[in-house]
Formats: sequence, structure tokens, C-alpha cells
Amino acid sequence: MIPVTPCPLIRVNSVDVSLVLQTKPLSADLQAETLFEDRLCVVAAASSKWARSRKLDAAVLREGPWALVPTESDVGPFTTEPFLAVGLEPPQARVTSYLHILRLHLVATGRYLAILPTSVARFNMARYRLVILPVRLEFRPRPVMLCR
Repeated sequence: MIPVTPCPLIRVNSVDVSLVLQTKPLSADLQAETLFEDRLCVVAAASSKWARSRKLDAAVLREGPWALVPTESDVGPFTTEPFLAVGLEPPQARVTSYLHILRLHLVATGRYLAILPTSVARFNMARYRLVILPVRLEFRPRPVMLCR
């Protein structure tokens, strides 16, 4: 497991500010300001078979090929909780990566599904030809913070 520390580059003075999705309380020595609340969402390529469906069943979708963050990461539990809340086992990832860009590229092939922050999905919709899938899963909002 790779340890994930909120704002690690600030601690070593590599950057002045950092944007983070808050997954756990921040250290008292960091200054943080909440910019907005963000939810995770399920995305697919606009050309994929999933994008053509008006309603998607979470039980069917969970069987698909997923590119996800590692479950042991700070964000991992937020990707599994919505499935558990509706009585389903979370999807099994075919590919795991901490990098949004890798998961975006995999989804763009039309062969993978991913769970991404809604802000990331919307910002990259045109570039990667993505759609947010209309699946009934409740992802809790998380604060996106500016840390100094």
C-alpha cells in the first residue's frame, strides 16, 4: 500500500498550494479552505454500450470492466460504499491506478468504466468523449480543499 498524506508536497516545500479531495481530517499545521463539494460518479466512453442505456442497473454494471483507484487508498472506500449501501458487492477492478489521467484514457477506449470526481469528469467530457452514467448509486459529497 502506498501511504497517501494530504498535501504531501506542501510538507516538503515543493509547492505553495495543493488541491485535495478531503478524505480524512487534515493536520492542524495546514491551512485549508473548502472550495466546493464534489461527488464521485460513474463514467464511460460516449461510444460504449453503457452510454446508450437510459437506465442502468448497478448489479449489472458492477460486473463490467472497471479501472478504479486501489481499494486500500484514501478514496477507495468512497468508491465501494454506494454498492454496499444497495446490498451489492463492489466491482472488481481490472486495472487499478491512482492517476485520473490513466483511468480517463482507459475509459476513452470504450472498454472500461471508472468512478471519478464529477468535476474531473465534466472538465474532461469533451476531450475524452465521456458520459456520466445514469446509475442509481449515492456517492456522498466530499470537500475539495485548497491547502497551504
